[in-house]
Amino acid sequence: MTTALLLIDIQNDYFDGGKCPLVGMDVAAKHSVNLLDAFRESSLPVIHVRHEFLDTETAFFSAGSEGALIHPLLAPAQGEPVVVKHQINSFKGTPLVDLLEERGVKNVVIAGAMTYMCVDAVTRAAADLGYVCSVAHDACATMDVEFEGVKVEAAQVHAAVMAALDFAFAEVRSTQVLIEEVLLINAVKKASERWKSAFNAGNAAGCAAEYESNAVMQAKPFGVYTGADEVRGFWEKLIADGFSDVEYIDPVITVLDHQQAVITSGWKMNKAGGVIHKELWVLQEDGSAKLREDDFEAQ
Repeated sequence: MTTALLLIDIQNDYFDGGKCPLVGMDVAAKHSVNLLDAFRESSLPVIHVRHEFLDTETAFFSAGSEGALIHPLLAPAQGEPVVVKHQINSFKGTPLVDLLEERGVKNVVIAGAMTYMCVDAVTRAAADLGYVCSVAHDACATMDVEFEGVKVEAAQVHAAVMAALDFAFAEVRSTQVLIEEVLLINAVKKASERWKSAFNAGNAAGCAAEYESNAVMQAKPFGVYTGADEVRGFWEKLIADGFSDVEYIDPVITVLDHQQAVITSGWKMNKAGGVIHKELWVLQEDGSAKLREDDFEAQ
């Protein structure tokens, strides 16, 4: 359930002074920096993609040229892979799929350029490969285009592409909304890991600490437990009965809004297994996440 940031072709030639400056590239780059900062702070994977045309006589992104380098604002940090591509589709002829699989990535957030070319292509390809895609619309840029005498300004080109992607291939969101989702997911993952660590250490109080004070837990077929005391009592009995070594199987995090997310998953312990139908995690004022609803079943 890991989410990765894909930064597509944010290269010098697309900026003012480059060989192919785009409309709004500076603004898109600033939003991309904000996304990059959020992913780095959350220790989530970041993959940079840059384009090189092998023909050195091309109009821009010539192999070995300064214009083909990633812009300094988005310079890769140590350990962040850089995929060099020669096609519009970032997956074609590159190790991008392998890099995503190695990192356990299921969801991708996409930003970069150009909207109607490489951003469009990588989003459609990623969706076809089964990745859950989000596109930061204000972290992408494009250019004016013309076809058979019809001139289309960059803003309309951008809007048309984003509308199509949002219809069938991705969740198209603002950078701010996506950052809020990243921070929420990170908080939920950390809280979930704390809960599992506490349970496996035989610490029922630590388990209960990850619930809101008025949380409701439905533990089928055992019953319904309301409030921290009842929740702690349930886990105390389970631990006393010798249950341990809990693991989640193929967990999925679904963001409901900027403050709430749901985990669904299979689970197993040393002496039982089952299904988590719904863990509703809610962001707290201190930036942590706690369980408001916990609905699971032993099978």
